Amino acid sequence: MAHCILNQNVRVAGGAHYPAVIDEVVDALRTHRVGLVQMPCPEFTFAALNRPAGTREDYDTPRFRRHCAKIAGSIADQVDQYAKNGFQVLAVLGIERSPSCGVEQTTTRPDGPNGEAEATSGQGIFIEELQREFDSRHLQVPFKGLDWRRVSKDVEELEGLLPP
Repeated sequence: MAHCILNQNVRVAGGAHYPAVIDEVVDALRTHRVGLVQMPCPEFTFAALNRPAGTREDYDTPRFRRHCAKIAGSIADQVDQYAKNGFQVLAVLGIERSPSCGVEQTTTRPDGPNGEAEATSGQGIFIEELQREFDSRHLQVPFKGLDWRRVSKDVEELEGLLPP
């Protein structure tokens, strides 16, 4: 799962929507007795905690993609080990509207005169690199994006992937 699901403090200043963890998600996973693997935050490990808010365009550089690809390789190694040892990896949980961890929506800079960031369809840079790594290893794991604006709905959908 994306780092900020378990630790909102990793988000850019003013970007946290919860005081610590996203409780509803963690509670649902705990109730269903699902193990959790926290993926590193690629933005934090690349640009530190006091970084400015960025868009997909800001992060779509060869250097950041290499950084994400390295993390993706490590995550794929872990998923491969779990699979080889009889565990089922139920999903990769990303964060919608993230320039790195968005699954169906990322944040982009529009071409308009104000140039303010806005949500748009598409994956974040890290999720693209992770999907590419999974595909190259034939790892079949669904990707699910969580959006703090609709957490209850997302948790209901997530519970459909979880064991009883």
